[in-house]
Amino acid sequence: MTSVITRFGVLGVFLLMVPESACTPIPSEVTLLFSGSLSTKAG
Repeated sequence: MTSVITRFGVLGVFLLMVPESACTPIPSEVTLLFSGSLSTKAG
């Protein structure tokens, strides 16, 4: 998951959050947690 976010940035976050809206058992909160932690390291 973190490799997708670091490689694709905002597009990666979007791609990881799309399955959550399709009712799969992947919560979007986990995606936002990883993207938030990676954004604080990058800035």
